[in-house]
Amino acid sequence: MKCIVSSTGNKNQSAMFCRLVSFLSALAMVAAQCPDPYVPLDETRCILLDAFVTYKYDDAISYCNGHGGTILTINDCETFGLIYDFIHTEVGTANHHYWLGASDAAQEGTWKFVNNLPVPMGTPFWGPNQPTQSTTSNCAILHYNYQHKWYEIACTNAYNVICLRNL
Repeated sequence: MKCIVSSTGNKNQSAMFCRLVSFLSALAMVAAQCPDPYVPLDETRCILLDAFVTYKYDDAISYCNGHGGTILTINDCETFGLIYDFIHTEVGTANHHYWLGASDAAQEGTWKFVNNLPVPMGTPFWGPNQPTQSTTSNCAILHYNYQHKWYEIACTNAYNVICLRNL
């Protein structure tokens, strides 16, 4: 789509309008490409958030895989911000804990995502004094009482799930 900036009138407003039209057009294309029940997260990823059913960790991974995606992994602050904003703008989703596809079950203290990539440590991801080095808590959640920062928890607990799918 080509957007023409008018030579008469306010060029800044015209340029902003063009960027808005371009963004909305791209968003519409992403929405058309996200398979149901996914919705767009950004230009390259779709998100499926289930705030109604809770799952144990392994079942949450299977749920996402069964829907053609993967359980939530967050490698950077931008993705963390997108997920946080999504959780806090959708109706009925903010007051839930969500699984993070991260575990140190294979080796205590060595946190890996389900795709075997290392989990970022420290601020701004993990909550205070987290992770704890507990041998009985080997999975991580986004904890709603702590602004959805990450907390170590037992994998046998049941929480809500967020799945991501690349376009």
